[in-house]
Amino acid sequence: MMRTMHWMIVGLLAASLGCGGDEGGPSLRIDVFGYGPDFQGGTGFVSGLPGFEGQETVNVSLVQPLDRRTLKRGSFVASSQTGKVPELSFGQNLRLDLEVLNGAGEVIASGSTPRFDYTPEEGDKTFRIQVLGADSVSPVGSVVLDSSTQERRFTQSRFDYRAMPESSCTSDDQCGPSATCSGTPQTCKTWLGRAGHAMAQLSDGRVIVAGGGDPTPGAATLTLPKYRTMTVDLQIFDPATGYFTEAGFDSAGNDRFDQPFVHGTMTAIGDDKFVVAGGFTKQEDGVMATDGLYLVDMNQPEGSRISAIRGSDGQPSRLKVARGWHAAAYRPSDNAVLFIGGLGVLGEDDVLPTFEILEVSTGDILGPFNLDEARAEATALTMGDGTSIWVLGGRNAEGAMASTEVIAGTESSPEADMREARFGHSAIRISTSPNASLAMVIGGYTDFEGAATGGFEIGGIGRGAFQGGNDWTLSDARGRLMAVELPVSRDIVVLGGKNAGQNVDSVERLEFTDLTQALPYQARAAGVLDEHRYQGTALVLSSGKVLLVGGVGSIQGSIAARDSASFYNAHDPVPAPAN
Repeated sequence: MMRTMHWMIVGLLAASLGCGGDEGGPSLRIDVFGYGPDFQGGTGFVSGLPGFEGQETVNVSLVQPLDRRTLKRGSFVASSQTGKVPELSFGQNLRLDLEVLNGAGEVIASGSTPRFDYTPEEGDKTFRIQVLGADSVSPVGSVVLDSSTQERRFTQSRFDYRAMPESSCTSDDQCGPSATCSGTPQTCKTWLGRAGHAMAQLSDGRVIVAGGGDPTPGAATLTLPKYRTMTVDLQIFDPATGYFTEAGFDSAGNDRFDQPFVHGTMTAIGDDKFVVAGGFTKQEDGVMATDGLYLVDMNQPEGSRISAIRGSDGQPSRLKVARGWHAAAYRPSDNAVLFIGGLGVLGEDDVLPTFEILEVSTGDILGPFNLDEARAEATALTMGDGTSIWVLGGRNAEGAMASTEVIAGTESSPEADMREARFGHSAIRISTSPNASLAMVIGGYTDFEGAATGGFEIGGIGRGAFQGGNDWTLSDARGRLMAVELPVSRDIVVLGGKNAGQNVDSVERLEFTDLTQALPYQARAAGVLDEHRYQGTALVLSSGKVLLVGGVGSIQGSIAARDSASFYNAHDPVPAPAN
């Protein structure tokens, strides 16, 4: 007989939820806190559930989100702050979802644990749930010790500054790449806020952030980026705690890149290994494309997680052509990473007409090979056959491009043009399409003056013209936006961006209907960002929340890159069990 576990909420205001079998097996503890009305007339972090207006019922469900299955569900009256869920079986790929409903049965707030496995052989587990309003954004909460009161309190998560002590200086040259010399007396002031960084998720749910920097305020950056600081670190975000930890925070200061960079690429190659390549590094008079090439292997011990990629001759491999604002994609059919187009060392008009290939098994770089057209700020998608790399849009020295091309092997050939020319757009491989053979492109800039489009369109290799139309559009046009596909509903969430130099802070949701419909996605308003996060990054955590990191905004009246993270609650529920 399969052993079971009992789940019980033993007091949300006490911020705890636990389970333990009658047989004395392992227990599961869930710490619940939220961001919202704080019962004092304000908004902030609250231990337990915030005072969401109209809340009446709380549903608690055990789900398997990868299989879109709800195993069990229970509910209780919100005001009671206590309840339980019936006896449940142990299992794998589990998640505990909490939903707050109003009197009409509408979900007004929610939160979830990360995915987890839970077996009788395992020990006790502890998770936490941050609850926030549906379609809302909140700071990522972490617990810190207040130095003045010695009390523990919630605060917004920020990058790890522990390895960045202040030191005296007389000029910026005496400070590191992520610091400036300022103040009286003058000291090196480190700022780890960043845009132009890369972000990826590990198999255990943690997130890594590589590179990035603080752009020069007021600089025209549509054709060539300008940065006052850049970083060399690898930051690790743990959703279980809300903390960032710098990978190089060790006694030797290893696990850092050997030069600062922005707008590089970080490409997953499996087993929590990533290839970091190219970008722009800081020069006295601006930036210059770099040929950097690194392996980030999160399976290695501390101090050995960032290393050079070595070729078959035993020497460190570098890109054959230095490139930034390029695209990169992993090709599983031959275990290779492709680096495509970008800007070269000669600056904004040096649009590269080539791509090169890293053989992962040997560490050798092949090429460069010719593209059909030179392009930078394109997107590249590995299509469902695992062989074809589809390169979409971008820009050359003259402006935005509508053309696309497909790379197979070492050859690139033209494909159908998009309906609109665009760069700084997002592209998503549509998971609901047969064999993941379709792609959607969304938004982007249409010229170097910063005018953006809100249009989205769908295409497929060998299918001819892209699908689109006047009603295939977001309410707000935007370039350099963030976009993610939700794992359950397959809706696409679009966040932030800019249009004509103005921040676009709205969130829109492209709700999936059916690919056979005349309009397969319906756009609707889905909230507003709590902070400007232009050129930030976004990904969907295993909890279902969208993690937003970095980006440029207004901080205490000054324009700077953010050193913080936020959650967006897309509320992408697993279907309830059939009666």
